[in-house]
Amino acid sequence: MSTTLALVPAPASAAAEPPAGSVKIELVAMNGTGCPVGTVRIESTEEHFRVYYSSYTAYAGGNQPPSDSRKSCRLTVRVAHPPGFTYGISRVDNQGFASLEEGASGTLRSSFSIFNRNPPAGRKNTIRGLYSDVWRFIEQSDIPEVPVKPCGERSNTTLATELQVDAGTSDPSKANLLSLDSTDGSLGTYYFYYWQRC
Repeated sequence: MSTTLALVPAPASAAAEPPAGSVKIELVAMNGTGCPVGTVRIESTEEHFRVYYSSYTAYAGGNQPPSDSRKSCRLTVRVAHPPGFTYGISRVDNQGFASLEEGASGTLRSSFSIFNRNPPAGRKNTIRGLYSDVWRFIEQSDIPEVPVKPCGERSNTTLATELQVDAGTSDPSKANLLSLDSTDGSLGTYYFYYWQRC
């Protein structure tokens, strides 16, 4: 995360949130093989916003083409909130599903930028087979401060994710997958706000 703009201390308890129902989010742009047009939905509360995907799965092995082994998505969102507040993102919670044979692996990269800049590459999170279950990776700032937008600034926020599957030494006739799909409504990515009064 960028540390070149406004920084505020992140206390143990969150700052006061805006009134209920006053925070809205708009999906401004989407791009990538993991999020074709019409396959992403976003909902927001005062605590967090959540991204639902319906076509975000990487495959390797079996009859899958090599191009399916890597999927990525970049979303641009705009958060509308009452005057007198600004925000940062203190935590990202990615939840998905994986089915990996022995010898295969899957990786997730996740990052964001709230300052109209390109997100950093993001930390690599890896799952190794044999594995067939839901997974969860939580990324939380390891510094005692959370970057926040300067008060009054209306810049967009960019969210970047990438899934990659490597068949490795697994049986080449069997498919492996790593997914962020939210088809049952329980998976996807949560971005938790850190609110600051101006």
